[in-house]
Amino acid sequence: MESKRLIFNAYYEFLYNTLLERRERISDTIKNLLPAELSHFGPYSSDNFDAYFDACLAFLDERLEMYNPFGVQYTFDNLHSAFAKKLELQLSWFDSSREFEDLEGAVDEILALGFDENKLDDYVGRLVLRFGAYPDRSIIDSFRLNPAARKLPDFLLAQSIEQVIHEEK
Repeated sequence: MESKRLIFNAYYEFLYNTLLERRERISDTIKNLLPAELSHFGPYSSDNFDAYFDACLAFLDERLEMYNPFGVQYTFDNLHSAFAKKLELQLSWFDSSREFEDLEGAVDEILALGFDENKLDDYVGRLVLRFGAYPDRSIIDSFRLNPAARKLPDFLLAQSIEQVIHEEK
């Protein structure tokens, strides 16, 4: 397997395992953050809270599938990756292309120093420390630049993931 792809797969697998292992903690973090964030958009009912919370959990499931090392995204070659990126930009309210380029640049830096498969965990640790969970930085920055209630579930999930993945085990 190509070294670059191996590093990316290990990064996504780490995120998958961490989110799966800490799913309950992420859920609790969302519950704790949601009232204050939701109040920025006016008064809300328990039904509003429940709907936003459910959306956050659905997005967590979606993120887990994105990182899943046995998911469909790993079944095929990346023949349509340019098309997929364009489609993602049309479907998402945030642009994560710059964040991905930065992540890819960091992987290239690692490879330029000489790849050692025995250091794969170290490479992943450095990427997570520097970038967190892709595409959280783009989601958080975009929301802060232009907050909107419809963006809140993505934002809360990103905030919660970042908080939880950087906690000590």
